[in-house]
Amino acid sequence: MHYQQVYRVVFVSRLAMARLLNFNALQPTLANVEFSTMFSVTLQKYHTIFHSLFIVWLLHSKVTNRTRHARKIYMTKNDTSSNFGRGFIWLAWIIAIALLVFVFQDLLEQQYNPNQEPKLSLQANGKAEVILQQNRQGHYVTGGAINGTPVTFLLDTGATQVSIPGHIAQILSLEAGAKQRVQTANGSINVYQTQLNELRIGNIYLYNVAAHINPSMASDEILLGMSALKRVEFSQTGKQLILREQF
Repeated sequence: MHYQQVYRVVFVSRLAMARLLNFNALQPTLANVEFSTMFSVTLQKYHTIFHSLFIVWLLHSKVTNRTRHARKIYMTKNDTSSNFGRGFIWLAWIIAIALLVFVFQDLLEQQYNPNQEPKLSLQANGKAEVILQQNRQGHYVTGGAINGTPVTFLLDTGATQVSIPGHIAQILSLEAGAKQRVQTANGSINVYQTQLNELRIGNIYLYNVAAHINPSMASDEILLGMSALKRVEFSQTGKQLILREQF
């Protein structure tokens, strides 16, 4: 394939991804926040891996074309060192691909959750304050803890309670209480009531927070609903969300 044709394919794919990501970021509510967030992050990850492989292939093609003539001159039928050299080159490319994926994966994680270590402060009146940055999808994702175990929260003002995926609840050793039928954007599902002894975001601590366990959730994020958010003061300024402790 001609290089200009390859560039055209890459350009079109980037444009399509940008439009899809912008569509998700412009949703007016967070009712379908779990699906849109997982879709956007998955799309970014596969698109990044595609571009990493494309860059490596392009570099390899250029180097191969420039050195093909030299190889024909210096290679012999019994040249074992040449075979060793080719194997070493392929090994180097495999390592390069792994490094590219690792670096871009870290960048994507930072873009998805820019609040892995949120900015903390303490006001003059002694109230704790946490400042969260909006991610590229227009959501607020932050690191925190439940009962001392680190977790990732996805703030959802449309959820009445803190909603915990079933597999995360097992890690947290949460007890499943009474079964309850709730309505979500994806239909009616069964959840199980539970109680969180301690919930922490930055330097804000909440105790005895009502929550439910959702076995239907496949994501690794915990939806931070109003059973927790109603117990803090929060205000949005631009792409920042400020959480303040209540006394």
